[in-house]
Amino acid sequence: MTTLDLAKEWLRYAKSDLNTAKHMFNDVNPKETEISCYHSQQCAEKSLKAYLIVSKKEFPFIHDMV
Repeated sequence: MTTLDLAKEWLRYAKSDLNTAKHMFNDVNPKETEISCYHSQQCAEKSLKAYLIVSKKEFPFIHDMV
């Protein structure tokens, strides 16, 4: 798998999280925003990983992005 393919895969995951966030907020229960916020954060993190991959920046594949 090329780095571009890997980045595209991360962006596909990010888009899925964004769609889930929108669905949970708009269609399920807009008064309870926790799950929408969680999926929004996941979208941002996965998008950042895609950017880092394309930019050839090394980073650990862990759950702590400090």
